[in-house]
Amino acid sequence: MSNILYVGIDVSKNTNVVCIMLPNGKKYDEFSVDNSLYGARLIAKSVIQILKRKKIKCTYFGLEATSVYGKNLIYFLNEEESLKPFEHKVFELNPLQVSKFKASYSDLPKNDFIDAFIITDCLRFGRINISAYTTDYKYDALKQLTRARFSLIELLVKEKINFLNHLFLKYSSLTQTKVFSNTFGSTAMSIYNDFDSVDTLAMMDLHELTNHINKVDKNRFANPDEHIAKLIELIPNTLRSIKGIGPVYEAGIIAEIGNIEKFKNQGSLAKYAGLIWKQYQSGPYEAENTHAIHSGNKYLKYYLIQAAFSLLRCDKEFKRFYSIKYKEVKIGNHKRALALTARKLVRVVFHLLKNKQLYIPRK
Repeated sequence: MSNILYVGIDVSKNTNVVCIMLPNGKKYDEFSVDNSLYGARLIAKSVIQILKRKKIKCTYFGLEATSVYGKNLIYFLNEEESLKPFEHKVFELNPLQVSKFKASYSDLPKNDFIDAFIITDCLRFGRINISAYTTDYKYDALKQLTRARFSLIELLVKEKINFLNHLFLKYSSLTQTKVFSNTFGSTAMSIYNDFDSVDTLAMMDLHELTNHINKVDKNRFANPDEHIAKLIELIPNTLRSIKGIGPVYEAGIIAEIGNIEKFKNQGSLAKYAGLIWKQYQSGPYEAENTHAIHSGNKYLKYYLIQAAFSLLRCDKEFKRFYSIKYKEVKIGNHKRALALTARKLVRVVFHLLKNKQLYIPRK
């Protein structure tokens, strides 16, 4: 039997509920503290007392990945001086995996103490795909930027669709044909806002319209991607040797992967990104077309797919692979081919980062 103390923590905005379990699976203690520095110190103090009293050598801390609410606690548990004399690891658990683990218990009520117990037992059980958290603030800082960019792009896409729907009601002909080089450019926006209808534009004197367009402000907003590009320069890596990915997609991939050493192989990295497909087999039958898993890091998946799409313009091998996969099916060709191309990119990314090698395109 392993000599490990298991500490599960159910994190929320205001409180952290703690369950402490002995190596034999017996619950030893449970309590609630504030989600603050003072509360984190109480957790460390309680754990150290139990380690000394029970003569246990190692501690596993486990908590669900809960956006920002658990980050400060993770940093604290990794850096706290009083814990350093004791071997300890901090694990972030996938909430979906914890939820499925809880389903194996029948008729459990729903409260924070039960959730903390489930996290602890899930950690003790040890048959889930979890990796110890490695403190590296440069990845976390970059991740905040690349994830913010992801959220802004999602919002921008929704707002653009909304705008085009409203634009159709006012200027249907401008949405049916390509009038402006940039539908959302300053010139186009000026025309949409300043004129009531297409008829008004048609009746307007050509010189007057030209003067109006020339007066449109040519200033541009500062490009947020520039900040990401500057920050990724501080993290040396070999992905920048892949022509076509660019610093923003490179940053998004690196920020989500972090230290490549936490992945055993390229398959585990693909699973982390959600770029593996479920098997459907019964007797002699096995389906050829299956769905991708629903779990996985959506941010990493997004940046890998965008990078793969960018590579289609710059890399002959990726373009060839995409074309083959595109022709294999008749429905959903592009989406399927692009996802499989991103899966191919995972193998390249893993190999380059693991071996610290530069990318050499296949001739």
